[in-house]
Amino acid sequence: MTKLNEFMLQGSLFTEINNIVSIPFIPSVMDNLLVVRYGDKTMFSKLLLTPLNEVAKMIVALHGESWDQLIELQAVNFEVGASQTHKITETIVDTETRTNTRDDLNKVSAANSDELINNDGMTSTSNDGLNGEKIRTVTDSIIDINTAYENLSLSSKNRIIDLILKDVSNFLSLSIY
Repeated sequence: MTKLNEFMLQGSLFTEINNIVSIPFIPSVMDNLLVVRYGDKTMFSKLLLTPLNEVAKMIVALHGESWDQLIELQAVNFEVGASQTHKITETIVDTETRTNTRDDLNKVSAANSDELINNDGMTSTSNDGLNGEKIRTVTDSIIDINTAYENLSLSSKNRIIDLILKDVSNFLSLSIY
């Protein structure tokens, strides 16, 4: 009976998996973790003669979508204690142009005259331009202690590396240990 660690001597299974679907983990580390954790499990005999790339295709067909969803969920920073989370991202583009023209002229009059004469003055013109983009992300979470307690087991189940290793091990080996 061939053990999983003997099967893994033929090459890097996680490199083959990564060639099909991108996983954010180092393949050699994942191969080593698989051997350390599950290497003594007995291999499913029908897979012994199957090339690694074909085994990888079968594993990805069965588990690739759920792995992608878990990785996406982790990227969202799932709040364990939240019964509801709303995330709103808005982009505000501001464009404003101001043109000001100002003409100040001070006039004075003589003591016995109704006629005003120019004394001094100032003329100014200015253009102010404002262009910008603001991106604001608002996350609103409703924290509930009961939800946090219920989600603790979900959180531990969602540890992606453990889940991927377990999925691969379960596929490759017999359920007896």
